[in-house]
Amino acid sequence: MLLLRMFPIILLLSWHIQNVESAPEDDRQLQKDILKSYNPKIRPVKVETTVTQVSVFLNIAHVEKVDEEEQTALVHGHLWASWIDEYLVWDRKKTNITKLTVPSSRIWQPALALYNSARGNTWHLYMNGLPATVYYTGKVNLSDPNTVAEYAKPSIRLSYDPIEKKNKRHVGGWEVKDAWKKHCYWGPKGCKEDPPEGEPDWYWSLLEFGIILKRHLPYFQLTVMLPLILTSLLVLLGFWIETFSTNVIMIVFNVVLQATYGWNMISQLPPGSGGTPKVVQLYTMNIFISSFQILLISISKFLEESLPEKFAFNFGIDITEIPKKMGIDALFAKKGLSFDPNTLFTDQDDPESLESVLEKGGGSPSTSIGIGNPLNDEEFDNFQNSTTSSTTSDTELLINLPTNSEPALAESVEHIGVEDAKKPVVKQLEPERKLSVQLHHIKRFLFFLNVLVYIIAFLLVLYY
Repeated sequence: MLLLRMFPIILLLSWHIQNVESAPEDDRQLQKDILKSYNPKIRPVKVETTVTQVSVFLNIAHVEKVDEEEQTALVHGHLWASWIDEYLVWDRKKTNITKLTVPSSRIWQPALALYNSARGNTWHLYMNGLPATVYYTGKVNLSDPNTVAEYAKPSIRLSYDPIEKKNKRHVGGWEVKDAWKKHCYWGPKGCKEDPPEGEPDWYWSLLEFGIILKRHLPYFQLTVMLPLILTSLLVLLGFWIETFSTNVIMIVFNVVLQATYGWNMISQLPPGSGGTPKVVQLYTMNIFISSFQILLISISKFLEESLPEKFAFNFGIDITEIPKKMGIDALFAKKGLSFDPNTLFTDQDDPESLESVLEKGGGSPSTSIGIGNPLNDEEFDNFQNSTTSSTTSDTELLINLPTNSEPALAESVEHIGVEDAKKPVVKQLEPERKLSVQLHHIKRFLFFLNVLVYIIAFLLVLYY
């Protein structure tokens, strides 16, 4: 009974051992048969007009280092190629073999050339070190990508361990952002993405692969952005300074500061073949605005001194009335901004000056205090009597001095050689020139325009 149970197992094992021993023999015999009259120098098509489609796979597996001075990166990757060979076809039903492993040196290979854009050199790739997998349909895979599913498309891996699934994207101070690829046909008119229409022998199929790296500079905000913000504030401050000499000194100091920081930053940047960094573009914009400021104040000063007194520009509209219509005329006043929120956007008259009070001949009505003649005894007696008198209202002042010296009393005063005090002379302010007001408003309009430009530029630098 036991022998009957063990008999099927023994039979199955013997059959399996026989198949294992005969499988290599069958593979070798099939390989010998299909390569018997095979010529690896001939393109594997039976009709000359047939186009051989070659699929190329490239996997960027590891970024070892990035050289900032040379703008190069040491990259490790894997390369596969796949095509149809019409001479490597057999009947699977007769041989019961689906695929073969064939030495790659004994079959036809596409002429692949690897071009290094950093070094500027090329070399031809003959992948003879790896065996080729040949399927019964004639499909040839040189270094088969189907064996490793995660390598079937370009990916970024910063580790030599193929089992590790975690993607690491940082190499020193650099971050690997993405990978890109491009396919085009190189011919007499350059590299075109559309398939060639002329003779196929005139064109080469070109595949471009690359990686996108982002540089993370230590202390970027302190060493680059802080000086940039400081110089930008000095540029905006130049639109608020009214004194010509002070404005020139401020702008020249700002230009020297920008040149110092800009040269230090540019000297640390590695040479590149791409576009100009956005920070450098922002520094360049600052230099241009500062140069424009010097030109603006110089022309404004020249126009104020050379043009007639009543000259004014005719822009078609009165630019001095625009802030009043918008309710922001306080921002265009020459006195500058008030930091009181109650008076920032309101028009309030200035308090009465001492000259205006003296010109009117008295103080405010609530405190009517006159200045009498100190040599008049009668007025002194009236002053003493007024201090002892009481009033019925609590709101009235206890001191009721005469508002002014009476003309009759003033005539009886004997002059003892003291000259009468001269009345203060109030200087009438001349109205401001229309041209000066227009130039002042132009500077303020340019200030708000530059504020908008700086906001957009800083947002592009930080978040784009």
